[in-house]
Amino acid sequence: SVPSSLRVNAVSAGPIATLSARGGIPQFVPLQTSVSNASPLGRPVTAEEVAQAIVGISENAGITGQTIYVDGGYSSMVPTPPLDSVG
Repeated sequence: SVPSSLRVNAVSAGPIATLSARGGIPQFVPLQTSVSNASPLGRPVTAEEVAQAIVGISENAGITGQTIYVDGGYSSMVPTPPLDSVG
């Protein structure tokens, strides 16, 4: 039997600003530019922002069964099919 206090959540990270993504590796500069231009935030998220989301959902006992998207807004740009068309 599963304890009633068990919580399951997920954090889905988008492009993350790493050394290579910040231009530290020249061959990744075009990719960085492309990601920045496509993101509603205008930049990739940072590892710290992803970590903050993880800490936030782990500290809040009222959040369960959720996926938290830390993706700079990419997921908001994907059309969601109407519920009656699923399945």
